[in-house]
Amino acid sequence: MRSGCGEGAAMSHSALVDEWIATNGAPPKFEPGASASFDSHASYLATFGIQLRRMGWRMQLSQNSGPWRNVSLGAVLRLVNTFREIEGREPIRAVRR
Repeated sequence: MRSGCGEGAAMSHSALVDEWIATNGAPPKFEPGASASFDSHASYLATFGIQLRRMGWRMQLSQNSGPWRNVSLGAVLRLVNTFREIEGREPIRAVRR
């Protein structure tokens, strides 16, 4: 018994990649060190004067030593992506698993 696919599946790897890119668009390219982690978001937002902290399961934002506001992870990701798009960078797309 042969392993592999049927007769029509003799496409090369590069042809499959080209077909996928034509259908779905090119995958995003991130700068080295880009991450969707809490620490990455906190250090990135700190460059804009926004502090991010985690209090148990909650996240809080403060700008210019102002009052702390409870925010969701989705709100943090939208804020990070807003700044990334202003800078001309690819937005981070979080996938729920």
